Amino acid sequence: MKYIALDVGSSFIKAALLDMTSCKVLEKGKIATPRKLVNEDKNIFEISANLLFEIFKGIIDDYAKKYKEIEGVVFSTQMHGFVYTNPNANKHMEDTYISWQDSRCLNLIEGEEISYIDKLKEIFPKSEMVNSGVNIKPSLGLCNLYTLLYGKNDESKSGNLYTLGSYFINRLTGNNICHITNAAPLGLVDIVNYTWDEKLIKKAGFTNISFPTIAQNDFQICGIYKSNGQSIKIYPDFGDHQVSILGSMAEKNDIVINIATASQVSNTLDTFIPGDYETRPFFEGRYMNTISNMPGGRNLDVLIDFIKDTVKQITGISIETDIIWNSILNNFTNDNQDIKVDTAFYPVPYNMNGGKIDGIKFNNFSLNNVISAAFNNMAEVYDEHIKILSRSSGVKINKIVCSGGVSWKIPQLLEIIGNKTKYSINLSPLPDEVFSGLFRIALVCSGINTCLDDNKELLLKY
Repeated sequence: MKYIALDVGSSFIKAALLDMTSCKVLEKGKIATPRKLVNEDKNIFEISANLLFEIFKGIIDDYAKKYKEIEGVVFSTQMHGFVYTNPNANKHMEDTYISWQDSRCLNLIEGEEISYIDKLKEIFPKSEMVNSGVNIKPSLGLCNLYTLLYGKNDESKSGNLYTLGSYFINRLTGNNICHITNAAPLGLVDIVNYTWDEKLIKKAGFTNISFPTIAQNDFQICGIYKSNGQSIKIYPDFGDHQVSILGSMAEKNDIVINIATASQVSNTLDTFIPGDYETRPFFEGRYMNTISNMPGGRNLDVLIDFIKDTVKQITGISIETDIIWNSILNNFTNDNQDIKVDTAFYPVPYNMNGGKIDGIKFNNFSLNNVISAAFNNMAEVYDEHIKILSRSSGVKINKIVCSGGVSWKIPQLLEIIGNKTKYSINLSPLPDEVFSGLFRIALVCSGINTCLDDNKELLLKY
């Protein structure tokens, strides 16, 4: 009995074939996520939804050709984004995925001196967003859907809305079903009652939109996809953050710092406790408190891209990112010599004005000092928000678990985080936490386990 595990991320679409009988991974691979579509508006971040789907479907079909006894597909996707289709649009118009990296809501409303996001903050005060678990922010699906529909293009307001994963499920099975972990980041779900919030939907002017059906439970079969003579069960689209937390094997009272393209600090609780953070649905009726949009890999990429551009401008040579990082980390010392770096290069709720490098003197402006300052700034941001998370939720922290690709690649950063936070720092037991999490889910879907906490030792075999 085999399961296909897929993770549709911002950088790569990763895949693994899981043998549930032996609890081993038979095969793994990845394909670069398609680039964003060219747009004059730098705040718009769209990707061809059809191209994403064809890669997703192609991976399933390839495994179904090579292997027999494939029972199901478990998968996770990046969150907050959506696909919106207009049934009245030109049939040749391509479906686009509006990513979590889209921030068109920061644009000014045409003819007014207020941005869409500022208007939405007036429409949806924090007091009315409590049960959604989120507040208005640039990456929220609600904000960019509102801007799409009420912007200068005046898009039809009676279309079909999909999470990225429910778009895939719909095209594979004909059923527009999504998991609550991907529905909630749109900002329109009552996560206490596990349903779409009709009051918020009406207030946003979305009443004529067809929404996905929220899966009734974590392990619902959303439909059957037939490929190469096999009938394959398709399970809901899980939020990649929640799956990574699951795969980190964090325990009660642990804080997880997931350092990937962006970063989050999170912990899980049995009950809904709102506070100065986002509360997201987790698995099996639990909740995850998180503070998101913190500096991660994409923020460090801003500095690395500057180096790459400088080298190319001077020498005409395009240098690989890995070569730069190997050189930096092999010679790294944690000494910024009074250089200060604010790594908020992307708009976030606590800083909408961009990052900066400060404290430059005639004798301290070196690559090591800048990178050291960036690492220390990231650690300071994490530490500040861990304190908020602990204080607001009343959790006494046991230890910190670091997950995500950046955590595995840059041990120097983890050491700095430990020094700053004064907590024990643990790397998650296995790299690619998302596959560890999907493996735990597949163990339940296949009937081997009855709940996600059963037989955790099986995971370590893989």
